Amino acid sequence: MSHLLNKIKSFFRDNKLIATLLILGILFLIISKVLCNGETSSIPPSSTIFGLIGYITLSLATSIFLFKTKKILFANIGVLLLLIFSVELCCFFLLGFPEKNKFNFELPDVEETHVANVFGYVPYADSIVEDKKVINGETIFDVNYTIGSSHERITPKHDSLKSKYALFFGCSIAFGYGLDDDQTLPYQFQNHSDYNSYNYGYSGYGTNHMLARLQYQNLREAIPTHEKNGAAFYIFYWDHIERSIGSMDHYTQWLYNAPYYEMADGHLKRNKTFKNGRPFTSSIYEILYQSSIVNYFDIKFPLSISENHLDLVSEMVLESKNTYTKQFGNDNFYVVIYPTYEEEEPEKLAQFLVYLEKKGIDIINLDEGFDYDWSYAIHANEPHPNAFSNDTTGQRLVQHLKSQL
Repeated sequence: MSHLLNKIKSFFRDNKLIATLLILGILFLIISKVLCNGETSSIPPSSTIFGLIGYITLSLATSIFLFKTKKILFANIGVLLLLIFSVELCCFFLLGFPEKNKFNFELPDVEETHVANVFGYVPYADSIVEDKKVINGETIFDVNYTIGSSHERITPKHDSLKSKYALFFGCSIAFGYGLDDDQTLPYQFQNHSDYNSYNYGYSGYGTNHMLARLQYQNLREAIPTHEKNGAAFYIFYWDHIERSIGSMDHYTQWLYNAPYYEMADGHLKRNKTFKNGRPFTSSIYEILYQSSIVNYFDIKFPLSISENHLDLVSEMVLESKNTYTKQFGNDNFYVVIYPTYEEEEPEKLAQFLVYLEKKGIDIINLDEGFDYDWSYAIHANEPHPNAFSNDTTGQRLVQHLKSQL
């Protein structure tokens, strides 16, 4: 023990600058940790600043020591880290010292077959959920969502005399975010047709959620037996691609525990969730997503949507169709392109539709010939479709369906 203490004393005596930098660096990191240790869900700017200064100081001390001991390769690595942390600090200043979020990426400790592991998140079964949005003191909407026993949204006013069903899958557009039960697209479609509608969409969902839903439950068993004929509609818009591949910004915001599908030996397979099905990629995302460099330069991961991504998502759609066909005995499955107020990567969207067509997927493009403007949105600060938009598109969907069946 005394020999070790003598070596430490000798190091500090011969490397006073390096030792001082090491002590300061550790001190800065301790201060950063203390500042961040509160019960709030955010990381204060002061904590980020002290943390980065701590890493810069430690990187500088390490680089000086390695150069001094002629370990040039490792010293250069230290310089690289010094440069990265310095640029990170500069970008943090340029961003205006933003607070950063604390996010818990832990998966729920439940059985593998639990609904939380199948879908990631669902509304509570047999519940009524109140949702209210207020911006600058103005109430944008104040509505209720009625949820059924299978975590589906109830579509009111089913007609027992109708003998057809219509299944709806998708995200908040299909679900009817910000709208009452009798204002959603499934309700409007039901109101203008001889179908009873069943709403399996939910806010934030992607193609992977639709497939997981169909694989989790035989939906034929949830539909009245006298409704023998019908169709399924997947309400799609471009962002579903990024959700279905678990891009970094989507993964780190709400989709870390969403269903993860991948191609293996030429076949689509479910591999747990994004969190535990691809641990390396997801861990990198968890490290990078709050980087000031990444945010200042608006760097996305993956850097672009590739043909492999489009093929993967189209395979999810195909498998969803095949599963639907096995359950219901018909292939009346449609991808419905919902009108949007802005075009996101139209060339990529056109390419994706080609993938779907090659796989035999029927497409109903409601965006064609439809000038979606803000009159179809809930509010100027809330771009989700309003009841008028759903009524219009519901009628158009009925007409499209009549022309195809």
